[in-house]
Formats: sequence, structure tokens, C-alpha cells
Amino acid sequence: ACIAAHDALQQAGFVAGESVLIHAVGSGVGLAAVQIVRALGGIPYGTARSASKIEAARGFGLEEGWVPKQDADGSPAFSESMLGATGGRGVDVILDLVGGAYVAEGIKCMAPRGRLVLIGLLAGPTTELDLRRVLSRRLSLRGTVLRARGLEERIAFTDAFVRDIVPLLEAGKIDANIERTFSLDEIAKAHALLAGNGVAGKVAVRVAEG
Repeated sequence: ACIAAHDALQQAGFVAGESVLIHAVGSGVGLAAVQIVRALGGIPYGTARSASKIEAARGFGLEEGWVPKQDADGSPAFSESMLGATGGRGVDVILDLVGGAYVAEGIKCMAPRGRLVLIGLLAGPTTELDLRRVLSRRLSLRGTVLRARGLEERIAFTDAFVRDIVPLLEAGKIDANIERTFSLDEIAKAHALLAGNGVAGKVAVRVAEG
């Protein structure tokens, strides 16, 4: 989760002082991103499907977060809240683990030269974009996956992670955000918890004692 979050921020060209909007902020990658952004001098914002996940993310350094309302057509609505939080300027970076209509809504609240990195497609693989805003604000959209990348790229992002993030993990400035741990014979309970979408962070299974 931490490697995925850090790699996406690197691909976005994130620098200290910038604002970052993280969708699915209560997920393992989302909570890791909140902590990394904060530790590297940025301001993390987020969206999630429940208020409890927003509150959990606040405990990791989230500046402000929202459960998106839905427009008449069912599309998520969070751009006005994001613009309000940034005084109308918009957000510098979006880490989008949701996809679908979240991409189009995110375009509405990006700052000039903002960068959106698409990490997941929980809300679906298609959307309709207002390309006029992409042009006028000189926005960048980029997709990323870890598994499909070649060996040299894997070495590069792992080396960057060891350099930038491992010291923060060792110092306790970033937490692994494991919410619940189950024994192997409780695996059904672990799956049920995940299926209920009530987890903020990761669920771990202890395979062997000691």
C-alpha cells in the first residue's frame, strides 16, 4: 500500500506545499497516501463512502474529507467542497483509486497544471470528460499499475521507496494502518469484514504463530 501510494505521488511530480485529493481515502493505499503526503510537507484531502472512514483518515493526518453526494444522474459531487477548501484555486494532485465518474468530477476541481493519477477503477472503466477544462487549465491525466511494469521500473520505484519512505516507517512517522488481525482459522471472518466495506486500512491474517 505504501509503495503504491508513494509511486503514484512520484508519477504526479508531487512536491512539498501542494494539496492532494485522495479518493477511497479509507483504503490501505488511501491511508498510506495521507500519511506520506503529510510527512513530505503536503496537504491531504480525501473522499470515502462513509463518514467513519473520513474520521479514521483524520487520525492519520487528513486535512478535510467528504462523503460525496450524488447528482440527479447518480454522479458523485465533491468538486465544490474541494474548491471551497482551497479558496477556489483547486487541488494540485488527485490520486484516484475509484475511476468512473470520479475522474470527470475531479477535473472540475483541479488547479492550473494539476495532475491526476488513476490507480483503480472501483466505480467503473468509463467516464465523460470536459476536455475544454483539461486544455484551459493544462491538466495532466496519467494511469498507473505496478504489476505490469518491467524489472527496471520495479527496481527504480523500490529504490525510491527505500530512500524516501522506509526511514519514515522506521521513525514511526508512517503507520502500516492494519485495522484488524485474524488468525488463519478466522479467515471467513476476515472476508466478511472486507465484504462489508467497514474497514479503514488493511486486514491482516496471521498464518503462523511465533
